[in-house]
Amino acid sequence: MPAASAVPPAAEEPSPLAVTITSMSPSTVPRNGTVTVTGEVTNRSESSWTDLNVYLLTSSEPITSEEELEAAAQSPAEEEVGGRITTPGLYQDIDDLEPGESTGYRLSVPASQLSIGSEPGVYWLGVHVLG
Repeated sequence: MPAASAVPPAAEEPSPLAVTITSMSPSTVPRNGTVTVTGEVTNRSESSWTDLNVYLLTSSEPITSEEELEAAAQSPAEEEVGGRITTPGLYQDIDDLEPGESTGYRLSVPASQLSIGSEPGVYWLGVHVLG
């Protein structure tokens, strides 16, 4: 009986919008004050994206072990890891993006608005773009 051949999994379709975080200040979440996150959104699709909003998201439960951190690093991009901050004034409306276009964003959110708990550990902090 011949050996079974390994077939690589089908390449995943990239999401139509690429979102990067280029900075976070301060680099740790303060008890008081504001966290500012900057980055860029790029339209990788062949369609226009309109009415785009950029939201900060955070998790409320910490990652507290090496195993949990490794599992988090391996999690799919679609997995829900935290909640968006949708309070008016704490998210950013950005221009419509035509295919291939990019634009920057800057989110400044008071630490008191983050859902990060007081337990020690690593918390998710990310950005969602909806359009």
